[in-house]
Amino acid sequence: MSKKKTNEKRYQVIEPFLKGEKKLKEIENESGISYATLKRWVKSYKETGISGLEKKVRKDKSQHRSISDRTMDFIKKTYEANPNIKISSLYKKCCTFLKDINEDSISYNTVYRIVNNLDKYIQSHAELHIERVKRKNQAYRMTHTLLDIEVLDPTTGSYSKPLLYICYDTATLDILNYKLSFQEFTLKESLFLLRDTILKVQDNTDTDILIESFIIDSFKVKDQKRIQEVKEQTGIATYNSVKTVDEIERFISFLREDILKILLHSGQSVDLDSLDKLIFSYIYMSAKEYRGSCRISSTRSPLEESLDILLEESQRYIQEYGIRFKNNLYKNSALKSQVGSKATIKYDPLNPGSIVVYIEGNYLCTAYSS
Repeated sequence: MSKKKTNEKRYQVIEPFLKGEKKLKEIENESGISYATLKRWVKSYKETGISGLEKKVRKDKSQHRSISDRTMDFIKKTYEANPNIKISSLYKKCCTFLKDINEDSISYNTVYRIVNNLDKYIQSHAELHIERVKRKNQAYRMTHTLLDIEVLDPTTGSYSKPLLYICYDTATLDILNYKLSFQEFTLKESLFLLRDTILKVQDNTDTDILIESFIIDSFKVKDQKRIQEVKEQTGIATYNSVKTVDEIERFISFLREDILKILLHSGQSVDLDSLDKLIFSYIYMSAKEYRGSCRISSTRSPLEESLDILLEESQRYIQEYGIRFKNNLYKNSALKSQVGSKATIKYDPLNPGSIVVYIEGNYLCTAYSS
């Protein structure tokens, strides 16, 4: 819109007031333009005429107002902790922060412009963190691929192409764990795989695992509340990354081609179990230290206990025969003393062989399916 048309349009809005026909409040209700804006237009018109109604362009447009490093750091950290936060909520937090440190307030638009550029900041921050990972068992990463193989899905009775999710060490690029699935993973399933991977590595290498980061490139992590909860309970930070790792991409490409060739050569149809065994032997052909699964143990390590936060929860009553849960019967001699009690069940749907049993918030035992 030209300056002339803008001037004329604004004049038409305030004209009834200038002629004494209406009050500004009436015009506000009819036009939806705020009372303060109307008042400013009237003042500008009276001072400089029609030219005073021109739309003024800020000299600092497309630039952030000058704010302190401390304030910028506060905005970045707050947004990084929760990228889904509403701008209005972030602005309120910022105003409170500025008041507490006795700094001048900033406008909503300033916060809005800063946030618009923070997605790139957070992504580069995550990539920088990944590049700095040098220690084994410092960070694990999950990626996935769609296998070009039709496999019978037992839940639907039809043939579908399964997804292969792989978890690897970002420092050594060792493939630590994997899982086949007909459904795309969400954060929930990803955390199940992470827990299983950590316990598997600890059991098979007798190493104290001090993982700091879990990197996901299969989907965008949005549940920041859950991510923060996991970070507080386990010390593990979860990041997204879009930067590909060439060595892993090549490995996945070879795996997809070789598995397909093997199956085509055999000429037999394949079910999920036989495909799983084939992929297992392919992945751990050389990395034998990761071939085993988690050991069944009567004692729990502090690490295992801290990872319970990654499990699903449900409630069940303990019966004389054990605990009936999701069409499985779970037993442990420790359950006998708690027959009739209501228990909290913590479980991993991807690994239904065992459940963790709590009574009134205290760990009782790990029960196993029979």
